[in-house]
Amino acid sequence: MGYDEDDVPQDRTHSTCLGDLALQAGTTLSLDYDMGSTTDIKLRCVREMMVADEIAAQLPSRCTRDGDLLENPADADANFVPHSPPPDQPTLDAVFPHLSGMLKDSRLSVVILFPNQSENSAVLEAGPGAMTDLLFAPVHFSSAEEMLFACNQACDTSLSAPLEEEGIRWDAIGRMVFPAAIPDPASANKFGEFKKQVDDFEAAYKAAGGDMGHLSEQHAYMAMGPKQLIIRATEKESEQAQSQRFSTGFSFSTAFPRCSAAYDSHKNRPGEYRWIRYQPYTGRLQLCQGTSTGEDRECPEGGELASLHGKHFSSLQDLFCAAEALWPTGADSHKKRKRQP
Repeated sequence: MGYDEDDVPQDRTHSTCLGDLALQAGTTLSLDYDMGSTTDIKLRCVREMMVADEIAAQLPSRCTRDGDLLENPADADANFVPHSPPPDQPTLDAVFPHLSGMLKDSRLSVVILFPNQSENSAVLEAGPGAMTDLLFAPVHFSSAEEMLFACNQACDTSLSAPLEEEGIRWDAIGRMVFPAAIPDPASANKFGEFKKQVDDFEAAYKAAGGDMGHLSEQHAYMAMGPKQLIIRATEKESEQAQSQRFSTGFSFSTAFPRCSAAYDSHKNRPGEYRWIRYQPYTGRLQLCQGTSTGEDRECPEGGELASLHGKHFSSLQDLFCAAEALWPTGADSHKKRKRQP
């Protein structure tokens, strides 16, 4: 019987990342592969090669806006000046500590924040070997501050720690994030569909006592796939958190006015989005602009408004201070990126 690899679900508990094995040239591995019958496979590491991301990570820092190189690569650190929020503002790391902690995880590969061409508001990816997005916010929030609050709530390790203790892989835990007050009927329907799918599976799995033979085909695939958590604060919780932030003097729009305006840009230009895309491993920060395409998470061709390369941010605050300084302003705020020669 033949199998299409896309039709064979992974198991959320049985997997080891190659990076965890400390392989060297000459190392041998033994792998038992079972698809109906067990096959023993012997593998030997022949040599180590740098991948594109590793090469990019070693390149000098540089900064561009509208596709033009703004700095001499050798002087990038000296020439780029990040934004400094008002001194009376608490840092983003103090206000949103769980999200900040997630961004510091070395296994994170891509961070996408703000409404974007894929019609979502936030994505945290864990690389090509991950079973799911670590965080996915499929609908829009009323403001950047509300989105950050919801993502921070979803990244609380108290939600994922018990699952990891059960043996579920770190990259097999997905967090579906929704606003407390869902803004429109289409978004409400999307939330309802996701929640019903997860609730129906959990009920069926519990009723089956973990016996895969008593699950429907769809639920069996879900059982073998990633664990999905749906995170949505109540309106009361959201209001209390907002009041607490207000009591500390925090205001995202005051601390980061350009980022706040970028988040809200789609409200004035329906279907047009401006978002932040960051690759922690290579230190590549892109500020992107584009229209809805549905699935593509890359910065669109001609849509890079500004970028910073070779910068590795140690905090959520540093990431937004860099983005705030890079956003074009005034007449250039909606200017498309020029193609580099």
